[in-house]
Amino acid sequence: MTRPFWFFWLPEIGPVKTLSNAPAATNAEDRVAGLLTLDAAAGKLADNIDFERTPVLTLTRSHWYAQNRIAR
Repeated sequence: MTRPFWFFWLPEIGPVKTLSNAPAATNAEDRVAGLLTLDAAAGKLADNIDFERTPVLTLTRSHWYAQNRIAR
């Protein structure tokens, strides 16, 4: 089960950055991730937010598990 995420943009800290103007990847992992995103976005990188460069506050829903629970 995945937890829900809420993202809140912090405009006082900086603007929203998109993947269309992202800097070139510096390592192989980032290069592959960028190519996969480019392929999945079908040319709409201007609509994809770059969460590494955009100031956002990320909240996740907390969970409570019983003490006798064996696995998640």
